[in-house]
This record gives sequence, structure tokens and C-alpha cells, in this order.
Amino acid sequence: MMNKEENIRRIEAFLDGEMPESESLLFLKELEQNPDLQAEMDLHKTIREAMVDRETDDLRKTLTAIRMKHSSSKNRSRTWYVAASIVGLLMVLGSVFVTLHYSRTKFSDHELFEAYFQQVDAGTLTRNANGFEVSDIQEALNFYDQKNYQKAINLLQGLPETLTNNALKDYFTGLSYMGLMKYNEAIPYFQAVAQNKETLYYEDAIWQSGLCYLKLSDRVSAIHEFKKLQNGSTYYKTKSQEIISKID
Repeated sequence: MMNKEENIRRIEAFLDGEMPESESLLFLKELEQNPDLQAEMDLHKTIREAMVDRETDDLRKTLTAIRMKHSSSKNRSRTWYVAASIVGLLMVLGSVFVTLHYSRTKFSDHELFEAYFQQVDAGTLTRNANGFEVSDIQEALNFYDQKNYQKAINLLQGLPETLTNNALKDYFTGLSYMGLMKYNEAIPYFQAVAQNKETLYYEDAIWQSGLCYLKLSDRVSAIHEFKKLQNGSTYYKTKSQEIISKID
């Protein structure tokens, strides 16, 4: 069983994009099965997001809230574990925070990806789009929601091509490849979806494509994708302007 220091090292390597792909896949599976490790990951991500998006005072308030939340827990050992993790993390990242505080636009591609990527709930999205479950593809989407991405891809690719299904198939195939961290393979599927401005997934496909380029450290292509959203809905216009300002 790995100790706290080793878990912190692995979490930092994963969040910094320095963990090999094969090790990352095993790490993601371990997160699903280890609530303590997932809680530690959530804590690190919360602190990182605070460092990126807030000034010094806001960060201090966020950390205080985290500390108070865990201090009220009945599980004292867990409280001390979290407190020690916060202290250790701040010691490791102290110099990074100073840099971010005085030069707030210098964010790594991986940090921006982690800050802006949100997992899509397939069940919710398809119900909202159609008013009912899409029985022919529901099994594939269930595998996607279960994070069994390769199985989802296999089933999606085996479905017949129809005007109704094509955009949804390509969109969730792209998301599944993102789940497998195969960003180069995800991009063509999002680009195929973005060929049709009438599809429900049009803007989000462009957004996800931009995030894939960002994860691949191709900032020029990422900005090109995000700029396509400048004349879109208020939601994506705001998000694209915000992320472009942090990339430039």
C-alpha cells in the first residue's frame, strides 16, 4: 500500500501531465476504486483551481473553508490526513503560487485543460435532446457513463449510420477517446460533428476539439477552435474569451 507522500507524488505527476499514458490509465482505474485517493485528488484539484482563478485572499479563504469542513468531521484521523496533505501541498507548490500570483496568465496547457474540461453525462444529454432514451445506442452510452470508453467506442462504431445518429455517434466517440487520453484520435470526430451547425453538439464539439489541441500543447490550433465560438451562444462566447485570454 502506497504512503501519503507517494500518493501526492503520483497525483502531482498526473495533474502536471507528466505521468506516462499506461500508468495514467491504471491510476484512473485506481481512483475509481479508492475513495481516499479520489478525495486526495479532489483536494489537490480544488487548491489548483483556486490558485489559477483567484487572487491571494480568495485562495486563503478557499483553503480555510476546506480546513474547517474537514475539521468538523467525526473522523479525526481523516482530518489530520487532509490537514497534513494541505500543508505538504502548499510547501511543494509555494513557489508555483508566487509565480502565478505575479504573472497570472502563465498557465500550463495541462492546468487549463483540467480547469475547463467537464465530464459530459450521456444519459442526461440524450434525454434532454430527444425527450426519451435512445434505445439503439443506450448500451454504448451506458458504457461511456461507466467510463468503459473502449467498449463504448466499439459499440458506437458498430451502429448503422443514419442522419439522426451520426452526430451523436461521432460526438461520444470523440469524448470516449478523450477519456482514453487519445486526443489526436478524438479531434477528427469532433470536427465531423462541427460540420453541421444545426446539430445539438455543434458548439460543444468545437469546444472539446479546442481542449484536445490544448492538451496536445498545440496552442495555435486550440485558439483557432475557440475563436470559432466568438459569435456563438453567450455561454460558449464567454468561456472561449476567458480561456483565450489565459492562453495568450
